Amino acid sequence: ALVAVSSTEAKDVRFFDTASAAMSAVVIATLGAPYFPAWSADGARLIVPTQVPDSVVVAEVATGNTLTSRTFAPGECTLPHEVTSATDGTMLYVVCEGDHLTPSVVLALDPITLETRASLPVGIYPDRLHVMGAR
Repeated sequence: ALVAVSSTEAKDVRFFDTASAAMSAVVIATLGAPYFPAWSADGARLIVPTQVPDSVVVAEVATGNTLTSRTFAPGECTLPHEVTSATDGTMLYVVCEGDHLTPSVVLALDPITLETRASLPVGIYPDRLHVMGAR
């Protein structure tokens, strides 16, 4: 019953507890501006895309501690915007906004190592992704 709230100005993610109708004391601090994260299947981790630096951060929800992160190489994923998890948890998908002028990509990442499994070309300025089915 937590809602993750990304703050691009404060460069952190905070949690709203719907049961108590109050903000949690837990804060995930990020180096870049955080955007739209994904929850791990068990709800214990949050996977946060950040911009400048362009990266993904995996943090523990209970403590806010960063468990691992990955900064993308230049041109690999410009302006990561949203992370979505496959319904079976076997893949993470990262929407990369790109430069807003040329086609960009959606990256398929290993959910444990954050290594790129595939780079999927998409149109100019992709913004949102919804996964249906197992992969």
